[in-house]
Amino acid sequence: MRRVIGIVPVLIGVTIVVFLSVRLVPGDPAVAIAGIAGTEEDLARIRHRLGLDRPVYLQYAIWLANVVRGDLGRSVVNDYPVLPQLVSRGQMTLKLSLMAMLITAVVGVSLGIVAAYRSHTFWDYLAMAFAMTGISMPVFWIGLLLMYAFAVRLGWLPVAGAGTPAHLVLPGLTLALYSTALVSRMTRASMLDVLSKEYVRTARAKGCSEPRVLIVHSFRSGLVPVITVFGLQFGYMLAGAVVTETVFAWPGLGRLLADAIFLRDFPIIQGGVLVIALSFVLVNLATDVIVAAADPRLRYE
Repeated sequence: MRRVIGIVPVLIGVTIVVFLSVRLVPGDPAVAIAGIAGTEEDLARIRHRLGLDRPVYLQYAIWLANVVRGDLGRSVVNDYPVLPQLVSRGQMTLKLSLMAMLITAVVGVSLGIVAAYRSHTFWDYLAMAFAMTGISMPVFWIGLLLMYAFAVRLGWLPVAGAGTPAHLVLPGLTLALYSTALVSRMTRASMLDVLSKEYVRTARAKGCSEPRVLIVHSFRSGLVPVITVFGLQFGYMLAGAVVTETVFAWPGLGRLLADAIFLRDFPIIQGGVLVIALSFVLVNLATDVIVAAADPRLRYE
């Protein structure tokens, strides 16, 4: 409960930073709405309608009061309510992030276990070479390579867009590559440490099979740092899928925010960043709970 209560000041701090930062971005939403043919009278009328002619502290107080009531305002570009747009786009980003996390869990953990069990062999070097490649290569470059190989040359998967499960594959692989590489390295390091423990040698001496030694006696003990990385990466995916969504024209929250920044759509930017911050905080809270469940020796004060 203390951790849940601690979310409140974090989110208030986020709202202040975002609200002030958005207003430091060059450009005027009134100009974007009125267009190049707008007169000074038109601009003044639009600023008054949007409340931009009021003091900044008053604008923030009004916006925060509306947020508490669940009203994130209306887009200055299309005049649609902000919250339904964020929910719709957020669902698409969540779907993409879950796909990427599934790939990360299956591939990253498996590579890490194999690399640790076969340390300093060909399989270890191959897995770590993949991990270094995934960490080093830019996301947009990976996306373009996958698009060219599997969509343009082979024609197995759609190039971009959304609508079918096949549309999830390429952006999911692209988004998952960095996390898969990071998780595989973390799993390898954690497993190497656990495999050198005395209780693992005791389990082998008692005649336990290697799969049981790896999964029951070793993997669970080395799971804590892996879960922590999973939680952080899932939060980063929810917040940082802008490049992937742009490359594959995926209609997610990141792409909505990128478009809103170019159009100076303040309500969309403020609401979107608030939703991302809340998601990140909740994911970290859930990660702490799962880590404590995985290792009962840990207790959070």
